[in-house]
Amino acid sequence: MTSLISYPTFLVIGAQKCGTSWIGEMVGQHPQVAVARTKEVHFFNNSDNFKKGIKWYSDHFSITPETKAAGEFTPNYFWTSEDDKEIEESCRTRNIPALVQSILPDLQLIISLRDPVDRAVSAYYHHIRAGRIRPTQGLLEMAGHFGIETMGYYDIHLSKWFDYYPRDKFLILFYEEDLKDDQKPVTLNRIFRHIGVDESFKPKGIAQRYNPRYSYLEMHVAHYPRIIKKVIRYFVPYRLKMSRRWEIVVQEEEKNTLRERYREHNANLSEMLRRKLPWT
Repeated sequence: MTSLISYPTFLVIGAQKCGTSWIGEMVGQHPQVAVARTKEVHFFNNSDNFKKGIKWYSDHFSITPETKAAGEFTPNYFWTSEDDKEIEESCRTRNIPALVQSILPDLQLIISLRDPVDRAVSAYYHHIRAGRIRPTQGLLEMAGHFGIETMGYYDIHLSKWFDYYPRDKFLILFYEEDLKDDQKPVTLNRIFRHIGVDESFKPKGIAQRYNPRYSYLEMHVAHYPRIIKKVIRYFVPYRLKMSRRWEIVVQEEEKNTLRERYREHNANLSEMLRRKLPWT
């Protein structure tokens, strides 16, 4: 794993559940951008994929004469946890920023951050729907798994990325500010400028939601046979799927506990970026 490749030229590295699906859908429409055939390649963060080598990775991109930028969108790249349990559980590599820099030293990076409590709740629901967590297992009970809590330690992850890339290589967005509907066109201009393509391009579906949360009922049946999941997904009306009868409640006390755990991390991030965070 010694030879370098010239693409991708940019990565959207996270954070998970912070709007990277919307960014991917918008950037992927640009005629001057070549995106990976799989949105989340998981090359640098998945040890099994990394062993497949650079050619396996580079084959995900189709470069044309019109291409001015190439990139992919794997939000787990931002997660730099060195916890042995989390690394084993997720089949993760160690020191993701170092791996990226060793292969792609001249790279533009994009990060979207969100209130870490809201992000953790969204991740909790995501893992229930994926069948990794049961609805009877509470948020705090499972916070130490799958990065539900530690992905929100933004100050730690960002500082590790800053060890390998200069700060002017990063475009840092905030979900609560930059991904609001009235701000999205401006944000896209910033993204296109950052990756070096025509800023005037207007993608379709800017106001559309991508990767929305599944219904409560679908979360409950995540461990059921596939045929039952399909019947519920396609034949049960949405209003019944979202009925409060099926709601998986995250208690306010659980959120407050996470807020306290994130307090120091938020303060460090605010100081690091020299700005007030939109969620504090």
